[in-house]
Amino acid sequence: MTAIHKKLVFSGASSAQQLQQFIESNIFHRQGFVYGAKDGKKLRLFIDDINLPKPDSDGIQHVNEV
Repeated sequence: MTAIHKKLVFSGASSAQQLQQFIESNIFHRQGFVYGAKDGKKLRLFIDDINLPKPDSDGIQHVNEV
């Protein structure tokens, strides 16, 4: 079985809509309210947003940079 890895990089400009579109573009409708990977494939979803700081008093969310 081949694994395909996809990555979405969060930043201060990321939105919930971008995350939803990313997830929906990588899953398939099976039946009713059941969604998942294509038949014979596995779907693993890992979201790492721990490095995003909270927005400041002006609502600006600065991005941590190395």
